[in-house]
Amino acid sequence: MKDMLIVDDCSHSFSFQLDNGVPIIEYKGNPLDEELKCLVKYLLECAEQEDIREYNKNRLKLAKLLQVQLPISD
Repeated sequence: MKDMLIVDDCSHSFSFQLDNGVPIIEYKGNPLDEELKCLVKYLLECAEQEDIREYNKNRLKLAKLLQVQLPISD
């Protein structure tokens, strides 16, 4: 798992391996869509890492997106 990335527009696809996940915007057939081109630099950086999970966790901070803070009622 330390060498695996899951690139998907549906975060539930990697919800059990959150540190392996890289979210992207959904492709809708737009010929001007360049989401994957934007991803190239990140993938090259990941390729240089010993453990992609640590790198991904620190760079993308996806776990913070899952934290829901509810207001405390009196």
